[in-house]
Amino acid sequence: MERDDLDRLLEHFTRRGFTRIVSALARTTRSEDLGVAPIAILQLVDETPRRLSELQDELTLTQPTTSRLVDDLVRRKLLHRAEDPDDRRTKCVEITAAGRKLVARIGAGRVAAMKAFMGSLTDEEKERARGVMLALLGGSR
Repeated sequence: MERDDLDRLLEHFTRRGFTRIVSALARTTRSEDLGVAPIAILQLVDETPRRLSELQDELTLTQPTTSRLVDDLVRRKLLHRAEDPDDRRTKCVEITAAGRKLVARIGAGRVAAMKAFMGSLTDEEKERARGVMLALLGGSR
């Protein structure tokens, strides 16, 4: 496949997939009134507690923006601040049970949106897509 063809295909595929995922996010989080950045923070912290500086770097946000977003998530009881186990002078943020529940709902909505997107594929094509996803994720699940 020519590079230009691959670029066009990737652009079209990611645009359609992104649109479906963003629409699913909007439906899933309608009552929470959360944007993409706070959702990304929740998903990152769900993986492991993070320092604000780590979130800032990962999401390329400014320090004031990161602080404001985290403050709001703490106020909503989706995150809480804790002492960093590696450096007691530093605080990190951890996800709460309510935050974990929201992340699970968001994930279920995202999966449903992508399954619908892949709905016209045959079982064989879905299995090939699964193989590609595993390769892109480095074999992790």
